Parts: sequence; C-alpha cells; structure tokens
Amino acid sequence: MDTITPNRPPFAWSYSALNNFETCAKKFYHVNVAKDVKEEKGEALKWGDQAHAAMANALSHHSPLPDDMKKWQKWVEFARQPKCDWMKVEERMGMTEKMQPCEFFDKRHHVWFRTVADVLKVSNEVARVIDWKTGKSKTYLDQSTNTWQTDSEQLDLAAAVVFAHYPSVDTIRLDYVWLAEDFSTTNVIARQDLPQMWQRMLPRLNKLKQAHATGVYQPSPSGLCIKHCPVRSCQYHGIGNR
Repeated sequence: MDTITPNRPPFAWSYSALNNFETCAKKFYHVNVAKDVKEEKGEALKWGDQAHAAMANALSHHSPLPDDMKKWQKWVEFARQPKCDWMKVEERMGMTEKMQPCEFFDKRHHVWFRTVADVLKVSNEVARVIDWKTGKSKTYLDQSTNTWQTDSEQLDLAAAVVFAHYPSVDTIRLDYVWLAEDFSTTNVIARQDLPQMWQRMLPRLNKLKQAHATGVYQPSPSGLCIKHCPVRSCQYHGIGNR
C-alpha cells in the first residue's frame, strides 16, 4: 500500500492514466504520482512513437513515409478524405471538471482532463477523430449493428473534449486505425450521447479519484509483475499472483 503526501496536486487525469491505474494502482503510483520509479520505453512503445511521428509528418507536411511504413500510405489518404474545413494533427486539448474547454497546459484554469487527437477534422457541425494504433487490436462484434467495434473508451473521451472546444459540432466520427493489422473500426457519437458515455465512465474514474483522495494505491498482482514491472519494492515483483 502506498500513500501520497498531503501536498498532492489537484486531481487530473487522462485515458492512459486511467488505463495504467486499472492495470496496477501501485505501479501507477510509483511511475506517475510519486515518480520515484522510471519506466523505460520498450521496443513496442518506441516503434509506436516512430509510427505516430511518421504519420503526422505525412499528413502535415506531405513527407514520404519511411520505407518500412510505405504500406500505410493508404491510411494517410484515408485520413485526408473526405475534404473538410480544416484538419489538425497531434492536437492537444484540455477540459475542466465543469466540461469547459481549456489548454492542454493551462495557466489560468485547472486542467481536469487531457487528450491528444492524432487527427482532428472539423466541418461545421461534423467532426472526425482518428487514432493510430500500432499494437494488437481490441475489437468485438456489435450484435446490434453487425459491425466490429473497438473495446475502448479512449476516443469517446476525446470526443467529449472536442464537443467542449467546438460548440457547433453535433456529431463526431471516431476511427481507430490498426496499422499493424491493416484495418479500421469506426463509430459515431453525438453530443446527446455524452451523458450515457459519462455514466459508463464514472464508476471507473471514481476509483482513480478515490485513490488520489485517500493516497491508497493497491497492487494488482499478475503475470506482468514477473518481468515487466520496474517497481522492485513491491512484494509481488518477480512473483506475480502465484
């Protein structure tokens, strides 16, 4: 069990922070809160950074993709079409707890939630958000629509921030592009869907808020503890849940 100091900063979060917390709260505490343990990037994460940078340069500057990524040129065109009023790449956005827009690093307002849109396109009341994925896909078959969907709330949360920043937008198309597996999944969220989305998210978020408020971050032993965790002080390090 770990307890943070009374001088902890106001609560702020991102989808990746929530995901890391849910994987193991103790590791999250040491790596993201106390920051007394540094987690080195593995090859998969480094490759992901390279892929994101290459796709951003291709879209923003029409730079050619590296030889080992040229097969993704069709996804560059996928992002460019259809035409829109404007497009931004690697767009950083923030939102306050009152669901008001703010800067990613805002000096005037407390940033409650942060997100980065790999690609953001807006045309009047319609927007589109694209997220490049370089890892293994997490999909399921939606029986109601008979379409493959992504088991993630990441872009739904990004959409909430887009709605906050662009009041004219009523509908957002959400595209996950699974580069390694060469396919995409698409969903659409309307402004009126936000209350239902937050209803799904709040139970998960409240656990993170509770840990922040109490300073208690419980370990979640798993197979990841054996070779993939840098928190050597944990009683499960190298052992996991055996």
